[in-house]
Amino acid sequence: MYPDSHQSAPSTQPALCSGLDALLATHHIDAGQITFLGMGTGNPHWLIATASGHYVWRQFSHTNPGVDREREVAVMQAIQGQHWAPELVAVLPSEGLLMREAPGKTMTAIQQDGMTLADRQRTLILQAVIDCWQIREALPLCNYSELIHQYAQLARQNVLSANEFNAKELSAEELNAEALNNEELNVEQINALSEALLRECADWPTAEACLTHHDLHPGNLLLTEDHCTLIDWEFASLGNPWLDAVMLDQMLTLTPAEKQRLEVALVHYPLPPLTSKQPWKALGYWKARFDQLWYLAMPSRE
Repeated sequence: MYPDSHQSAPSTQPALCSGLDALLATHHIDAGQITFLGMGTGNPHWLIATASGHYVWRQFSHTNPGVDREREVAVMQAIQGQHWAPELVAVLPSEGLLMREAPGKTMTAIQQDGMTLADRQRTLILQAVIDCWQIREALPLCNYSELIHQYAQLARQNVLSANEFNAKELSAEELNAEALNNEELNVEQINALSEALLRECADWPTAEACLTHHDLHPGNLLLTEDHCTLIDWEFASLGNPWLDAVMLDQMLTLTPAEKQRLEVALVHYPLPPLTSKQPWKALGYWKARFDQLWYLAMPSRE
């Protein structure tokens, strides 16, 4: 299995890209059997089974806030050859990525099977992320302030749209109660949230930025007993590697020894004085609120 984490089964299967057949023919791949795998937050995936091997077609769909397809392609090309990277076979500009199927199950699937990760698998995950942080070549730099402004603007627009819709359905008294009880409909909270995030990331260094995945969670890790593949690179860029570290802690509940191992790799990224006193707590809290703002910026999820 391969697709992004948040799998869902749409009411109707998305249409395959019209240019896929030509792409496969160009690379001398017999289409064989094509099976719809699932839908992530923005990308449908198909498994292409052939006599020579299995491939995954990651088709670009609607673009969620913070996603840049050209940047995703650039990152995928930059990580080729890394043992933890998906093997990129071909790119169809603006349409999708063709990759060789990576081995293993997602951490999500492993947990659903009632199994826990072996120590070896935890070590593989940590080493893959540490290796990722060693990449500092000319890739796009994440502008966190710009993203926060973008997300906040989209979130405010969602609030206005929701209020306009509710106003047609609710009385004035009911609408006021709804606004008080629903954080997604509170513009003041969105403004306060974005201002706090901006303040706290203003002093993050940029010269020491390194490749940061930005979306590490159980669905984006493919594992076997002796191999780990990091998938879904649509949010990746040069950035603050501590954000990956706190996501690993959220996923794995890192031991003191595992945290220390990551801190050794993070020593090249000097945090501002206030943040550096309690980096795990401070950056974990920042990332949780940043994700909340992104979620509020998403189009209607009905």
